[in-house]
Amino acid sequence: MFFYGNILFVSLIKIFWGRIRFRDLSDNYSDFTPWYFSQGVTGHQSFPSGHAAMGFMMMALFVFFCG
Repeated sequence: MFFYGNILFVSLIKIFWGRIRFRDLSDNYSDFTPWYFSQGVTGHQSFPSGHAAMGFMMMALFVFFCG
């Protein structure tokens, strides 16, 4: 449940958050946006990080089972 919920949640948020990746920014960074503002469906999927969400999920499972 944690694993699939995390993947589903992060995948859906990425589609609708629409933040551009740093490597894809223009040379003068005119298309930079703060992470806390949703851009809508733009084709970019930089936020939230799937790796960070998976790490948080693993930490929560570790605390749940070992704590």
